[in-house]
Amino acid sequence: MPVPPELAQLSRLEELNLAFNNLTGPIPTELASLRNLTVLDIEQNDLSGPIPPDLVNLSDLEVLSLAGNRITGTIPSAFGDLSNLRDLKLHMNQLSGPIPSSLGKLQRLARLSLCCNALTGPIPPELGNLSSVGFLGLQVNELSGSVPSELGRLSALRHLYLFTNADLRGPLPQELVNLRLTTFDWILTGLCSPPNTEFQDWLQSIPRHQGGGVCSNSAP
Repeated sequence: MPVPPELAQLSRLEELNLAFNNLTGPIPTELASLRNLTVLDIEQNDLSGPIPPDLVNLSDLEVLSLAGNRITGTIPSAFGDLSNLRDLKLHMNQLSGPIPSSLGKLQRLARLSLCCNALTGPIPPELGNLSSVGFLGLQVNELSGSVPSELGRLSALRHLYLFTNADLRGPLPQELVNLRLTTFDWILTGLCSPPNTEFQDWLQSIPRHQGGGVCSNSAP
């Protein structure tokens, strides 16, 4: 059963939760006309096709969860204009392409969950501007390059997941020691931890952590 486009006629609707049904087909573009929506949750269905770019018109949106579907295509860069977003969950889909640097504009965002897609390219340093984010899930993708030092500015961050991105390479940035993490998982990557005492002590202070080895002194 598809998502009924007739829902768009509910012009005063503030929350739309259709999670955990057997909905199929694309996300109706018509939902973008629900300008009063603060919550759009259609996770854990069997939806397919791309994310309608017109969803950026939902300027009051605080929660957007499309997780656990078969959504394809890229993450719209215009999502960075959804300035009221607190929770963005796109995990467990078939999204590809880069993580838009524009997501770094979401100053109210507390959770960014992009796990388990086919996202490529580097981690945008602009994510270091997410001053409210407490959960950052980038694991099980195809990300590459180094971890940007700007992530060390995320003073609210408690849970950082980078694991199973085989092409993430090089030393973890020393600036991460500024974070007060309770969970840090970077196993199954090409990353290594700086050998200095400050970084190693910080790593051991994290209650739940696992990752790769210590960088050799000759590592760049």
